[in-house]
Amino acid sequence: ITSNALCYMKDGVIRKVSKFPYSNNYEIYFDDLGNAWVLASSGIYIANADDMLSGEDFEYSFDDTANGLPSVATGNAFSTLTDDGTLYIAGRTGVSSVNINKFFNYMGGTKLLIPYVEANGEYYYPGDNGEVRLPSSANVITIYGFAVGYSLQNPKISCFLEGFDSVPTIMNRNDLSMIRYTNLPGGEYTYKMSVLGNNENDVYQSLSLRLIKQKSMSELLIVRIAFSVLILALVALLVWRLLHSTIISRQNEELRLAKEEAERANTAKSRFLANMSHEIRTPINTILGMDEMILREDRTLPMEDYSSSIISYAGSIRKATESLLGMINDILDISKIESGNMNKLEREYDTLELLKSISTMISVRAFEKKLDFRLDIDPEMPRKLFGDDGKIKQVLLNLLSNAVKYTKEGSFTLRMTLEGTEGDKCTIHYSVSDTGIGVKPEDLERLFKPFERLEEQKNSEIQGTGLGLDISRQFVRLMGGELRCESVYGEGSEFYFTLVQKIADPKPVGSVTDLSGNYDVEEYIPLFVAPDVHVLVVDDNEMNLMVIEGLLKQTRVRITTVMSGDECLAKMKEEHFDVVLLDHMMPGKDGIETLHEIRQTDKETPVFALTANVTTSGEEFYLKEGFTGYLSKPVDCRKLETKLKAVLPPGKLREWTVRDAEEIRSGENTQKSSLDEIEERIKELSGVADISITDGIRFCGSGEAYIKAVDNFREALPGRADEIEKAFNDEDWEFYTIKVHALKSTARIIGAAGLSRMAEELEDAGKSNDIDKIRSGNAGLLEFYRSFLDKLPEEKKKDDDRPAADDGMVAEALSALREIAEGMDFDSAEAVLEEIKAYRLKEEDESLFKELSKRVKALDWEGVTGLTDERLNR
Repeated sequence: ITSNALCYMKDGVIRKVSKFPYSNNYEIYFDDLGNAWVLASSGIYIANADDMLSGEDFEYSFDDTANGLPSVATGNAFSTLTDDGTLYIAGRTGVSSVNINKFFNYMGGTKLLIPYVEANGEYYYPGDNGEVRLPSSANVITIYGFAVGYSLQNPKISCFLEGFDSVPTIMNRNDLSMIRYTNLPGGEYTYKMSVLGNNENDVYQSLSLRLIKQKSMSELLIVRIAFSVLILALVALLVWRLLHSTIISRQNEELRLAKEEAERANTAKSRFLANMSHEIRTPINTILGMDEMILREDRTLPMEDYSSSIISYAGSIRKATESLLGMINDILDISKIESGNMNKLEREYDTLELLKSISTMISVRAFEKKLDFRLDIDPEMPRKLFGDDGKIKQVLLNLLSNAVKYTKEGSFTLRMTLEGTEGDKCTIHYSVSDTGIGVKPEDLERLFKPFERLEEQKNSEIQGTGLGLDISRQFVRLMGGELRCESVYGEGSEFYFTLVQKIADPKPVGSVTDLSGNYDVEEYIPLFVAPDVHVLVVDDNEMNLMVIEGLLKQTRVRITTVMSGDECLAKMKEEHFDVVLLDHMMPGKDGIETLHEIRQTDKETPVFALTANVTTSGEEFYLKEGFTGYLSKPVDCRKLETKLKAVLPPGKLREWTVRDAEEIRSGENTQKSSLDEIEERIKELSGVADISITDGIRFCGSGEAYIKAVDNFREALPGRADEIEKAFNDEDWEFYTIKVHALKSTARIIGAAGLSRMAEELEDAGKSNDIDKIRSGNAGLLEFYRSFLDKLPEEKKKDDDRPAADDGMVAEALSALREIAEGMDFDSAEAVLEEIKAYRLKEEDESLFKELSKRVKALDWEGVTGLTDERLNR
């Protein structure tokens, strides 16, 4: 016996009795039957000694003061066992004795009694036959039972009502109390009380009482059957009446309402998709239209290298926009939305064109994050393949976009490897690897689950829904492959898959390196020239009107533009037009309503619909409404010219000649002189330290825009520097961070990368509240920033041959701006300011309009009102 265990020695080794149920034990004795008696703080445990040493679970009995032990043993009190087997136990309240060789449990000294039963406050006594009869009204029945004994034992008593209880109620004799039943059904029951042994399986004696409760009328079988039949008859009658008078007619009404609701939902869905299509495709129309105008510029003008660069950028814009438009068309395909099925759209495609498109779209993002984008393309790859290039492109773009998102520094690589060819098919291995943050091994299984984003808190600044990889895996599976990932956390990841593609042209692609700026454009020549043709263009978006004007510029047609259906109708009453291009979706009268009013009086004039709505039935829909045809946005130049050529009078059309090009170049829209000026200004800037003209032109989009950006940067420099200095002196760190953030962007735009990096470092310090770094770096930043005031040449004043503006014209312009400011109409204000630029102003008025222009750009309408009022009230 130890303080916390029972132990024994075997083969010279002390071992523990591992299965003994108690630890606070005092002494152990053995009887002649091979049993061990363990005296413990809780009582006496009796078990076979061999069973205890077996290491397995064993049976034991336990006695304490609850079942007859006079006193629990106490520690260190030295109980003793005599030769005749008498064990004297030193207890807490005295000495107890037991002969352990002649010991047995006797439960027969307990007398069980059930003297009466109480029901609804009345007492019922058992008869000679041991029965108690109760009336049917007895709702609360209490059975009184007693167990009387003359020993210290406290045996367990079981009480059980056969025919009602599912399990007996067991309690110690000292805790025995009455048993109560409520709402006992009528019938015959037997209530049994029993004295149990310690293990609850041995029954030493029992007492039974027969309990008979009369059944109520509702419990009689014949009454129940009759009641059930009546209920069934009533239900059947009610169902019959409902079917004939209510339910069938209601179902018909519900079917009608459901049909109308479905039709409304379908119409609402179609309208939603149409509106979404219009809203998304309108800016795309602008991008492609302006791009078309850039591509048509004369490349024989000065600065040929710069012009070719502009053409290359324009080609990249077109590729990216066409790809975006293709994805939008897929999303807006109603049949796919309604069916929920993905289909392969296989066609012949050019491998290099696919790579050009992908490289163009991803290179910009790589450049912005200063990452190295690498191409590793097998030179034996076939030039032309047959397959679903749209889905391949979408998968690769998604993988490359993720590589950019999750790579802070280093590089990422797109690899395409030709694994083998067999007949007219080839096996291609695609992979995208990066040096990014990687994926933990336990997260690889979650990587492709929809809506899953790993390490949300760490990557909270990275946007995304978590659907991209799941969609990519489905696309790859549809094409017969499997998208997989291998990653080392903290070092990078590789996503890869293998597809079988048909070979359309086995000619190899050869060496492929950088494709991001490699784009060739054929010189544009219009299909016709028609100076005598008058075209009316109707659209509520000014940029769309500008696009159409640009697209038709070299056809030399005369164009009138209006922005509403009512203006269109008014113009057509005043003038004759050879063709009308009419936007479908406009506020007020839309295109269809406008056309219907046109056709009431004019059946002949060709009217084409301009629409960004790809969810209607196309040509058939618009022909049915009365249009001559339709043009989808973004407007394709060749389709526009082809449709116009088909409906215009042949006598007004002629072929394009070199003379037309010369006339356009020498006309009012020529930019030769301005291009010469831009070239001269760029030469001046080429010697300026700390700026990159190449980067500046790339960021601004053109030489003209770059020169404007440099002039604006120099003009704003003193004021911006003073604002940064004031914020520093006032210790307004939030405003300081905003201002250096703005400087970071403007410096980068003009190619001042060093100044931009200094501003970025102080911006980061402001965001992290590193004031010491701001204090140490601010002086250097301001000194470097202000040095550009001397480095950048001041804009040269040109010989002003503009007509002089008189006081009345200035006052009229100021009054117009005053009225426009009240309506906060930015476009109209810009138009007035642009118009006044065509006139030579007095120095005072020149300064005033420059300040007004700044206020308008800042949307400071109160400032505009104050300046105009001050000038007009003199």
